[in-house]
Amino acid sequence: MNQLYRAIIVLLFLQPNITFSQHVVLEVNNVRTLYYGYNNRLEFGTTDGRPFELIAENATLELDSTLKEKKQGAWYVLNPFQYQNVRVIMVDPKSKIAFDTIRFKVEMIPDPEIYWGTLSAGNEVRYITESRLFARTSLLCPLNVSWRITSWECIISGISDAPMHGTGNDISAALGNIRLAKMDQKAGKRTNTQIAFICFVVGPDGFSRKIAAVFSL
Repeated sequence: MNQLYRAIIVLLFLQPNITFSQHVVLEVNNVRTLYYGYNNRLEFGTTDGRPFELIAENATLELDSTLKEKKQGAWYVLNPFQYQNVRVIMVDPKSKIAFDTIRFKVEMIPDPEIYWGTLSAGNEVRYITESRLFARTSLLCPLNVSWRITSWECIISGISDAPMHGTGNDISAALGNIRLAKMDQKAGKRTNTQIAFICFVVGPDGFSRKIAAVFSL
């Protein structure tokens, strides 16, 4: 991805009437961003402590009981309905008149990376002991996202047989051939062996992503 993620735990914005902060990195290239299918946690408050009510357009907005309230506001969970811009309108409780608005754009959760145990893609596998793959959010994007690998294919360079397949993240069915390729490489029968995994991964937004990862022996 070409977007630059600003690695800050809490972002704070000051406008004439309100304070607004975000629990995780939700600002990309100076644009306030929400992620579809993700529990976007935000704090809303007023600079002078005045009471307010919130109205969300194109999203659900609920008070977040898992985070402690601050002196100037409270934490909320904001979930967009779809990939449409979202507005959160701050309203006076008595007059029901809006006195400020915060606008967001909505994006897809960034794709995860595939790990073979603790080893990230692109690295050499020296010991073939780990039998599981994992999908993890990039370290450059500190969103707390849970991923699930639903199926995988494995291709070993130099072998013309059909790709090996499996469900879930257990790659035990491919380890036998991978170990044979490792033995051949040690014996000098092959060089620069590449192991490619094509994984189908589902995140909290419910979408299936096709993620590839290549490791060397």
